[in-house]
Amino acid sequence: MKKHFLLLFLILGLLPAFGCSSIFSYYDGNTYNNNNCLPIDVLPTPIIDDSYRYYVILVEGSEEYIEYRDKGSEILADVLSEVLEPGDQVTAIWMEISNNRTDEAIFFSSEIEQVPIPDITHESRPNLTPSPTPLLIDAPTTSKQQHQNEIDEIQRNNSRIEEEHNCEYVYPLRKNNNDNLANWQESQAMVISQEISKFQNHISSIQPDVMSVFEALHLASDIFADVCDQGIYDDCQLIIVSNMGDWRSIFDSGEIKYQVQEMNIDFSNVSVSVIWLECKFFSDLFLNKCKTRLNTWVEHFSSFNASEDQGNLIFLNQDNIVDRLVRYLGGEK
Repeated sequence: MKKHFLLLFLILGLLPAFGCSSIFSYYDGNTYNNNNCLPIDVLPTPIIDDSYRYYVILVEGSEEYIEYRDKGSEILADVLSEVLEPGDQVTAIWMEISNNRTDEAIFFSSEIEQVPIPDITHESRPNLTPSPTPLLIDAPTTSKQQHQNEIDEIQRNNSRIEEEHNCEYVYPLRKNNNDNLANWQESQAMVISQEISKFQNHISSIQPDVMSVFEALHLASDIFADVCDQGIYDDCQLIIVSNMGDWRSIFDSGEIKYQVQEMNIDFSNVSVSVIWLECKFFSDLFLNKCKTRLNTWVEHFSSFNASEDQGNLIFLNQDNIVDRLVRYLGGEK
């Protein structure tokens, strides 16, 4: 019997050495020891941001642009996954097919749902013994020593009480709160991911309606006037995936200029991003004539109250598009 007891004691004593928690937790009146108790940090509670963004995305639907449109869809998915927040609105419009009609060009519109943030149970503080009243300066030395001993004893007891409170109550509560927040973050990310997938499916599956560049810009401007100039959304972003190839853009004709002016396109309260996937460089050394087109549209956008000098216009070629666009839109990359 004695041998069996010693063997059992030896096995239990060796459990921690094999990665198992010891069954011995003890309390001697001054210390609290629980080998299963590990500190748990608090995940930050999400802050509800009541400032929302409105994104209008213009996508070229011409047949010759299908290859770049597909690449643009992938780039937009990467960018939107970085910048979209609950409450943001995304509206997508076909452009550059013809200039015959401007109705029914919007092929996707969605507001990002806010998943309710879980309730967070607040942590309570343990009941600790207050320190004794300080002695007078001229108190006897023996009294001072006794007083200090009392303080030390109270601090030891309080430390034990606080550690026991943390292990038995705070850390389990904290873990439950953290699990709920992690599940919420996963659910919110899933909502955004699903909306981005819907957007990509619409790009690849819907037959584009007819809409040319200036008409698409006009429609986008009208949308922004309704939702941004009225203060409904705090930040408005126009993202264009197109070579902007409208024949009217290069003609110095008074009649054409008058037609464009009559559209009243205004991006003064909008940040504009133009993505040219066909441009490796902004140069005229290649067939795409990217430099000439850049100069042409810089002038047009200036008349629409958007310019690089004002900080609300950027042209992007193939060079590191995702990171640059995320930074321009206020993301973290």
